[in-house]
Amino acid sequence: MVMRRVLDFVLFFTKIINMENTYKIRVPDTITRDSLKQKLIEAELTEYSNNEILIDKMLYIIYTLHRKLLFEGVVGDASNELINLKAVYLKDNLGRSGGVNYKDVIDCLKKIKLVQVRESYLSGEFTKGYGLRMDIDYDVHSLELLRWNPMGKSMVQNDSLISKIKDATRENLKRIRVDTEYANEITQREIDPFVKTYYKYFIKSLVSQNDLDIYIETDDYGRLHHNLTGAAKEVRPALSVDGEEIHSVDISASQLYFSIKGFEAYLKMKANTTNLYQANDKFPDSTSFINSVLSGNFYRSINQKLQLSDEDLRKNKINILMPIFSQKDPKRKSKYFKALTDMFPTYMDYVKTLKNDTYEDAARHLQQVESNIVIRKIAARLIEENIWFLTVHDAVLCTKNDIDSVYRIIQEEGVKFTGYQPNLKSLLWSGAKIDFTPSVSIEERRKRTSVALHKHWQRKDERKQKRILRRIKGKNKAIYSKEI
Repeated sequence: MVMRRVLDFVLFFTKIINMENTYKIRVPDTITRDSLKQKLIEAELTEYSNNEILIDKMLYIIYTLHRKLLFEGVVGDASNELINLKAVYLKDNLGRSGGVNYKDVIDCLKKIKLVQVRESYLSGEFTKGYGLRMDIDYDVHSLELLRWNPMGKSMVQNDSLISKIKDATRENLKRIRVDTEYANEITQREIDPFVKTYYKYFIKSLVSQNDLDIYIETDDYGRLHHNLTGAAKEVRPALSVDGEEIHSVDISASQLYFSIKGFEAYLKMKANTTNLYQANDKFPDSTSFINSVLSGNFYRSINQKLQLSDEDLRKNKINILMPIFSQKDPKRKSKYFKALTDMFPTYMDYVKTLKNDTYEDAARHLQQVESNIVIRKIAARLIEENIWFLTVHDAVLCTKNDIDSVYRIIQEEGVKFTGYQPNLKSLLWSGAKIDFTPSVSIEERRKRTSVALHKHWQRKDERKQKRILRRIKGKNKAIYSKEI
């Protein structure tokens, strides 16, 4: 007991000396350190109520789920919406400091009925889901983690370049201005109450000028996430940079473009030659693939097989890419899978080599390559040239006056990495404002809200029925296999 008190004093004294190393989070106003301790006592978990590291980690999980729910587009009823978090995420972010692992944290949050967990899940269908058992609340307050710093063990913290880019991103976010009158009108007109809540939270985070409302994080694959990463198109017209509209410079089919370097190495190996021209002659579809990506016509090339209308082609871009990042040899081969395999068989063979332990390895590898160039190369140069920017995965946000400079930097870094110039396109990211006349009546808003709520719960019911059917099919298949 004496040793514990001495250790507590040492930790407290160290904390005072190193105040700059403390970690702050933003959680709903209804959550406090004392309220968690009280809930643990009420749940007869008294032995845990004085474990400050456990309390810190519980707060961090609440913060993570709340932020993901409201910032990353997972908008819905907080008591029903489940957010997928893989065990590796929980292990990496919570660690085992203080002898408290992530299972202890989740178990306590379940027992005090603050978090619900989807216990049964289908491998390959979805990961474990976690959800908050509380109302969506965009009124938040800051709390300090007393004994545990989640970034203290992070490799990213020791990366001076990433730290520099995060600092620049934070300062650039502070220059975002919000037309509150337009934002309020958009929010008022929104018929889905859950999306309405997201809008309020999103706008509040940008106008508060509080550092805690601005978040910049890197994920496991090097991608940078911040307040604008998942900004809804409806509220973008309210945003500007010191009054200037925000433009976007995108790399067409970016992950395919960045994969060209590895693909060419694979070609040489497959053709058993060091001469790229000989390899291309042996596998002519490889040249067609590279040309389609560099020209920005990849999707139109695939459409030779699909025969979709321009509108359907635009809507199905994700479906077209899906076979590249899905299972190696799916039992059900979609029309998109067949089109890709017919058009670019050699590239599809290359992608299979990236799927080492699991098919997800291909997506992870290409995301890491993309983020390595966009964040470490392109963003670093934009800082050097004092250009206002924000990265949104494969796109760079900038002002109109800087578009040419951004084009030049992306092209130069692309050529350095792949040997080819990427196909770039620019557009008005913030978008044009809507003419709000005439206004919508209160009666009409109520009617639309009612319809939206009905559709929302109908979708929830449909998802639930589909999950039940998948489980039944899985059980029947297992029984059938045993009988055989």
